[in-house]
Amino acid sequence: MRRFLSALLLLAMAFTSSVPAEPLLRLDLSGAWSFHQAGKEAWLPATVPGCVHNDLLVAGKIPDPFFRNNADSVQWIEREDWEYSRTFSVSADLLRRDVVELVFDGLDTYADVYINDSLVIRADNMFTDWRASVRPLLREGENSLRVYFHSPVIEGLRKKSQLPYILKMTNEIAPEDQRTNVFTRKAPFHYGWDWGPRLVTSGIWKPVYLQGWDKARIEDAFLEPLSVNPDTARYQARTEITVTQPGRYEVEVRISGLETTFKNTLSLEVGLQTILVPFELVQPKLWWSHGLGEAHLYPVEVSLKNEDAQLGKVRRQLGVRTLELVQEPDSFGRSFYFRLNGVPVFAKGANYIPSHIFTQLQTPAIYERLIGDALAANMNMLRVWGGAVYEDDYFYDLCDQNGILVWQDFMFACALNPADSLHLENIRKEADFQVRRLRHHASLALWCGNNENLIAWHRWGWKTAYSPEVSNQMWADYERIFYTILPTAVGAYNPQISYWPSSPQAFGNELPDRKTGDEHDWTVWFNEKSYADYGVNTGRFVSEWGLQSFPEMATIDSFATQNDYSYRSEAMEYRQRSFMPWIGKNVNGNEMIRRYVDRYYGDPANFADFVYLSQLNQALAYKTGAEAHRTAMPKCMGSLYWQINDCWPSLSWSSIDYYGRWKASHYAIQHAFAPLIVVPGVTDDQVWVDIVSDKLQPVAGQLTLRILDFKGDTLWQYAAPATAQANGKTRIVAGEVPQRWKGKKLRHLVLVADWKGTDGVSAHNLYYPEWPKDQKLPETEVRSVVAPAGKGYQVTLTSNQLAVGVYLNFPGVDGHFSDNYFDLLPGETRVVTFAPQQTGVTLPKLEVVYYQMAQSRK
Repeated sequence: MRRFLSALLLLAMAFTSSVPAEPLLRLDLSGAWSFHQAGKEAWLPATVPGCVHNDLLVAGKIPDPFFRNNADSVQWIEREDWEYSRTFSVSADLLRRDVVELVFDGLDTYADVYINDSLVIRADNMFTDWRASVRPLLREGENSLRVYFHSPVIEGLRKKSQLPYILKMTNEIAPEDQRTNVFTRKAPFHYGWDWGPRLVTSGIWKPVYLQGWDKARIEDAFLEPLSVNPDTARYQARTEITVTQPGRYEVEVRISGLETTFKNTLSLEVGLQTILVPFELVQPKLWWSHGLGEAHLYPVEVSLKNEDAQLGKVRRQLGVRTLELVQEPDSFGRSFYFRLNGVPVFAKGANYIPSHIFTQLQTPAIYERLIGDALAANMNMLRVWGGAVYEDDYFYDLCDQNGILVWQDFMFACALNPADSLHLENIRKEADFQVRRLRHHASLALWCGNNENLIAWHRWGWKTAYSPEVSNQMWADYERIFYTILPTAVGAYNPQISYWPSSPQAFGNELPDRKTGDEHDWTVWFNEKSYADYGVNTGRFVSEWGLQSFPEMATIDSFATQNDYSYRSEAMEYRQRSFMPWIGKNVNGNEMIRRYVDRYYGDPANFADFVYLSQLNQALAYKTGAEAHRTAMPKCMGSLYWQINDCWPSLSWSSIDYYGRWKASHYAIQHAFAPLIVVPGVTDDQVWVDIVSDKLQPVAGQLTLRILDFKGDTLWQYAAPATAQANGKTRIVAGEVPQRWKGKKLRHLVLVADWKGTDGVSAHNLYYPEWPKDQKLPETEVRSVVAPAGKGYQVTLTSNQLAVGVYLNFPGVDGHFSDNYFDLLPGETRVVTFAPQQTGVTLPKLEVVYYQMAQSRK
């Protein structure tokens, strides 16, 4: 009997060993955890990924930091240590693997990690992953995992005390003794910015898991371009493999839709090895940015095998394209534009920040909404700004899929950095990690070293704030980071993409000069210039510009009460983070909004009118700026305004507020960034129009210009065939201004431009000789009819005289209007659609507001 049982056991073991194990066994450790304040006994439930602030909020231990000035009452959190813990069960199958790794995709930031009370990781960088081989420390059954977070502020103060001088920075809204973010590789905006609160987080901010594997695993698979042209695209899959058992290994590349596979087999020794697999695509479909063509992606699978056993797969989405930053001498100085597949691209877009101050709370739905809003506004580029975080993979995936080019900053902004050897090594590891992580994205257009550090050094008094000896050392430190470490990482791992050391700057690492390089144009707002200045000596690529507004009343009600309804109330002053002392004057942002509103629209009667006019005012600025940049092409080849979104409900430069509600400015940008626009004007007593087209072929059409009075009478008209130049600007001079209007204030007239192309595309725009405040607007009444249409509603609007800035709202119902905050010409019928955010809602009465109403209520 014993022999029989032994035989059965051997048979069972043989059978079991013949069944191939999963090549990579993964145990998810995200989800439910516990946490507590170090030194306190009470443990509370936590969620991973997460952060201590949100866990405390969910547990009811702190007030909502987004309401009024509650953020002040939670500042104590940043100076405490916090501990997170959980137990988990390990299977015998996992323990049989050659390697078992504990992986944190992100730790924020100073963290000691313990497996069964053994220290396995000591983290100090939010922007890298953290791994440890832990199989010897694990046991079958229950195990413990504990993460101890040290206060980033206390750690920063400790490092700061070791410097004999104080590093200059502009971003932290905190006392001098707390200004520590430059010592910590952590999201700078957590320490406060001029549009966001100071909420210095700690936590496991990305997924955590155990993974076990045998023999070998793929560490990375980069589809490296060798040559790309319309006939053939040649690549090689640069596959990096960690080998634990020497032998022959095969890497296979499969491209969806192709029958041919590409393989390479090599004998590999133990350690990190590389297998190159050349492959090619004949007559490939190219990847294009939004508006120029399809953002075509080839699904590619890179698999690793050993003796016909599958050991792992990596999936990539390959966008076949050539992309370069072109800086060539020209009649203006030196160009600065992106050339995609041989085509110059005018970059239309915005600066992007995380959509939540607690970065781990950004969801796929938020990313999808934001990229959808960018597409709806005809954008083709977003700048991931350097004071925040390198974004989630899903963000870049969406940009790949939708043709949104990405200007990617490294995470350095408005601050000098220490340059001790440990800090520099930390930066080097971060740069290597992020360049390798993001390099396979077709949307990636540029690596930029920092935001505004160069101009801050030379123009904000930093250079002269130190002794010559210290100043020379600090500049050498700047060069070491931005002229050596970061470009070395790009050159080593992603040489196909250009590196730009600082934004803004001129060619040759010089200060911005509007003849070369990129420009942050803050003549409007910070320098209080007129909107007309956007068109004066326009830069080659305007990578920052903008103007603030209040969000709509529904958003204001989420963080304030009716007692706060004043633009200088305590709650509104607290929400406003733009004080601007670093430019040599202490200017309050709310007062700046008020001044611009008064300059262009006059004095509002009440707070609601002020909020409405602040949005019209921002929309006027964004329309004027975007049109000025586009009509300055080919000198100017990019317009990225500051900023598309908010990280909390706030008063800021955003065109979309924290809740995803479009401001008037986003509707204005939608029109100004259309693939083909007409921009009419009057100068030197001549009526003219610029036709600007992104289309790659010329388009014939019919141009009509009319001068109307505000009652709708036509006083002058011009009509003629007009062809829109391919990918450029066409100026048409329609004739002299009628004699009776020369040299006069035309307070009652509007120039209307319409263009209809033979391809069915049309464009429409208005030009007023006077700013809104100086116009002689008639009293009018806008009539509206609301009717169901499909899954939403159709709103039909008419007016017997000009109505300026028509704003539509169904109070208490969130949704999206196809157009809003528009001017309605006399006798015009305008039809817009409304899509409610939720189905089955009962709509209240439509609220219709326009500029004349705000004027007449005074």
